Amino acid sequence: MVGVDESASTARVDPASVRARYSSADVLASVTRHVFEVARARGANVEQVIADAHLDTVSLGRARRVARAVDLAVWRAASLQDPEVGLAAATSPVVARALGTAGFLARASATAFDGLLAITEYYRLIYADISVSLRLLPDQVELNLVGGRVPLSRWPRAAVEFSALSILTLLRQAAGEPLNPVEVSLACRPASDASLARDFFACPIRHGQPRNALLFHRVDLTKPLQSGRLERANFLLGVAQRELMVCRSAQGL
Repeated sequence: MVGVDESASTARVDPASVRARYSSADVLASVTRHVFEVARARGANVEQVIADAHLDTVSLGRARRVARAVDLAVWRAASLQDPEVGLAAATSPVVARALGTAGFLARASATAFDGLLAITEYYRLIYADISVSLRLLPDQVELNLVGGRVPLSRWPRAAVEFSALSILTLLRQAAGEPLNPVEVSLACRPASDASLARDFFACPIRHGQPRNALLFHRVDLTKPLQSGRLERANFLLGVAQRELMVCRSAQGL
């Protein structure tokens, strides 16, 4: 598939290499790199943040994972210059590539619900310190994201918006048709003009909540994904399972 991260293109995973990546850094580097590139394309100057972390654009491009402090520094620098950078990064056509193995697995799933299950199970491959869970209600399904060492309430608003909207964008792109939540909860204060966020989420938003949450009608999640591919999903599932096993081992989980 065009645009697939090379790290997900082989079924063989070196445990020692993956363990080193997860034990030293919390964030998938392709996410930080994606934010950096979107911010720079929109006119923000974030190169100094990378330099302060003793990185450059080349080394950031080659990195597998980065420290949470580096990721947050990029978000803060970008959002100070461009408050809507999180919305822009989340709705990018290449957001699945930024989310790595978990993102590609969600896209390859059979239905939107299966895609949410994949995100729930393997989100730690993206943000190692974020806990994700699904709550099944009689007619609805709620996806919850809760921060770890750095609570979501302490993230820049742009990063909070990205963490929720990127998942929604991923499912919308895979479905090839509108998929709108019933309601969204965000662990940040609203922008002075929150209309743009409401337009992107296409539903009511509750700000200042203790966690991020996406609430869906169950029936909407039964829709098949146009990008669903059983053989590819099974392949990526094996890759994700091995990476998650080593991730948990490295973090003592």
